[in-house]
Amino acid sequence: MTCEVSSVVGSMFRNTPWPWPVVDRTFCRAAETNLLSIIGTIEFCGGAAKRLRMVASAFDSEAGRLIWKPFQPLLSSFSAVADVTINSVHFQQSRLGRSSRYYRDSLAWAKMLLLGGDLPTPGGRLPPIVLDAPVAFEKFTEAVVRAAITDSPLTYVPQKELQFLRGGQTQFRKPDILVELSGRACAVGDAKYKDVLESAGNASLESAEEIFKACVKEADWNQLYVYMRLKGSSAGFFVLPFWNAAGSMVYWQENFHFQVAPIDGDVRVAVLGLNLLQPLREVKQAGATRLREWLMREVR
Repeated sequence: MTCEVSSVVGSMFRNTPWPWPVVDRTFCRAAETNLLSIIGTIEFCGGAAKRLRMVASAFDSEAGRLIWKPFQPLLSSFSAVADVTINSVHFQQSRLGRSSRYYRDSLAWAKMLLLGGDLPTPGGRLPPIVLDAPVAFEKFTEAVVRAAITDSPLTYVPQKELQFLRGGQTQFRKPDILVELSGRACAVGDAKYKDVLESAGNASLESAEEIFKACVKEADWNQLYVYMRLKGSSAGFFVLPFWNAAGSMVYWQENFHFQVAPIDGDVRVAVLGLNLLQPLREVKQAGATRLREWLMREVR
């Protein structure tokens, strides 16, 4: 029984094949002294893996596939684990002693996955546990932009580097979003997520207006300006998240004017906020509709 427990936990949380040469004895001792806690951890993790699959299915099909793919092989390890309703009481009852400290992180992960929370925590710099949220938000932003230009002469261009400096030093810049019309750049965009959580401070994450004021700073405007200048684009925009269960699907603001435009002619700048606590398909559609109205001015 102890070997089965060790094998299941080992196969989930280590990349090296079982048995582990050094840790094996430690796991078996921990299993012998605290078997119930270990089994509880397995139940929590099994439930977490199954819930992750359910959460992934709620996303856009491509996004859901990307979320679930790295974890799909884990599900077979927990095929015998029964589905149980987990709440905070179960975690309070779980006591990990000194001999089972190796499962402390696993239990903490399971708690975050199963109980979770609606709002992220601003100011954090921890590495992603399950999902790289900034990358996921970029993918969601891409899906919104692609939906906005469907059945139009505009085309979405995947991220590519633009040469910014050459000579004694070479530098490149890479915008998150590039939209072209007949091979000419007409809009560049910059998706913000990591910056929001690192810079939000006391700003309310439920308010797109507060997030925008707190998190889109001088360096961000400078970067967008450079992107527009490098590509000769007359339109630039930011896309940022906010979290409001009772709020509107999207936030929109376009009342901005550069004192000196990055290119000759009329220049337009906007901010699109996407509410991540509303149904994502509806948020995607609302964001795409608003962005389409704005982008199509480049076609006229």
